[in-house]
Amino acid sequence: MYPFAYIAHNIGQETMIGKLVLDGFDHLDPNPADKLYDGGKMFIEALLTKDYAFMGNTYFNLPTIDDIIKDLNERNE
Repeated sequence: MYPFAYIAHNIGQETMIGKLVLDGFDHLDPNPADKLYDGGKMFIEALLTKDYAFMGNTYFNLPTIDDIIKDLNERNE
């Protein structure tokens, strides 16, 4: 890559100050044979895109929106 691409996209190694490592979420790996799976990347992407429903269900074992609606419908019957 050209040097200005590193600067423009902020992808140089010198900008990395830390790494989020999540243990216990290997079951989310779409390709278990790939040793380069990064669960922290998935978590940060969900956080930055504000996909809180996915985060709650995947990382905090909360019910999905469909589960909540189904439960509310059952209570109203």
